[in-house]
Amino acid sequence: MLGVTSVRPAAAEAGADRAATTAAGSDPSAQAGRLAPAWRVALTACWAGVFLGFSAVWKASEELGIGTWWLGARSSPQPMLVRLLPFLLAIGVGLAVISNVRGAVWISLAGSALIALFALVDVSRSGGLAAIELAIAVSSALVALAALSGRYRAVPRTAADTGDITVTVADDHPAQ
Repeated sequence: MLGVTSVRPAAAEAGADRAATTAAGSDPSAQAGRLAPAWRVALTACWAGVFLGFSAVWKASEELGIGTWWLGARSSPQPMLVRLLPFLLAIGVGLAVISNVRGAVWISLAGSALIALFALVDVSRSGGLAAIELAIAVSSALVALAALSGRYRAVPRTAADTGDITVTVADDHPAQ
């Protein structure tokens, strides 16, 4: 290495007080902890899939005559609010993701855990439907875990924030 030089450009002196810009430019939704647009779409589609998956569980439950805990038996169905719990969960998490809430990924993981609890309660009543509910929970958790990679991260404070530029020159041909 030949040397390290610290340079302060003239333009940096004029705007040294201004805030550092993010990698995403001037997008107000590009804040640390929020999802990038593509991951927001993917996670929203996942929760739409959860909604459709629970619709399939409901239909299969009616066709088979086997009630899940949240649907109840045919002879004594659960109150409508209880029957709609999985759908309200999917809609609520989907809305949190669409509105780009800072902790959308963590909300999605919590929603997946609740779905897994639904499945655990149903294991004794209807093993096959519980397996489908568990598959829905695992798949939504995997998408949420993958979405962790699509979150904006805080930019660490560096010399670039103050306008200093550090240049390192490497000697590719050392003297013999």
